[in-house]
Amino acid sequence: MNRRFFLQSSIAVLAADAVAKPAREVIDVNFSLGKWPGRELPKLGPVELQAKGITHAITGTFEALLARDLTTVNAQLAEACAKSGGRLIPAGSVNPLLPSWRAEMKRCRDQHGIKVIRVHPGCHGYALSDAVFEELLGEATRAGLALQLVAQIEDVRTQHPFWRTRAVDLAPLSGLLERHPQARVMVLNANAAMFSTALRECSSVWADLAMLEGVGGVETLLQSWPREKLCLGTHAPFFYPEAGLLKIAESALAEELEAQVTASNARRFLG
Repeated sequence: MNRRFFLQSSIAVLAADAVAKPAREVIDVNFSLGKWPGRELPKLGPVELQAKGITHAITGTFEALLARDLTTVNAQLAEACAKSGGRLIPAGSVNPLLPSWRAEMKRCRDQHGIKVIRVHPGCHGYALSDAVFEELLGEATRAGLALQLVAQIEDVRTQHPFWRTRAVDLAPLSGLLERHPQARVMVLNANAAMFSTALRECSSVWADLAMLEGVGGVETLLQSWPREKLCLGTHAPFFYPEAGLLKIAESALAEELEAQVTASNARRFLG
């Protein structure tokens, strides 16, 4: 059986199963709107996600990766999410290398009602060891905002040669969280190597499974990772959302644990 046929068959089974099961909350913590500069991505919105079995999604925007005018970017994101009837939960973007980042964070919270800030150190050009990131983490924590930290967007081997960004070095994160124990931080797009090295010392961090690979990858990870700290994340539309759902399905988790990973852990992160 070729891989294309297997994927199509698995998606069909997953869709049929979603229809057969009673409706339940499924939260994707890693969804994005906007254009990706490298290629055309599938057009996905709340209706399409709902059809695939995803009821809510924490939603950032690819427009924030290259834009300097994050005020407009965040306003457009908030407007798009407001039109979704609550199904898309906005994650505003802040770049601490821009002079107005504190004002932008405050604007996200107070003007747009945003509860989550999503940061892209690899794309914006700073390290977690830089003083400015700790300032951002402290400001977000004091403001009651949750922070999503994007470890990587795509494999460096597939990136455009004029815009290569390395994966974020997560090693400083454990020390930062010791100094900011009230912070709510989620790492997006961590791979297996990150889980087994830098994130191993970060038991208070949430993480998603978008870049977790291998048969039974979710089940295997949960043997060492806190079950209350793993969330469903698809990295859609950069990845097909069905891929994240299939990782849950093929791991054959107990019903209670599956509900944690697909919904309740994300709700706790949102506060």
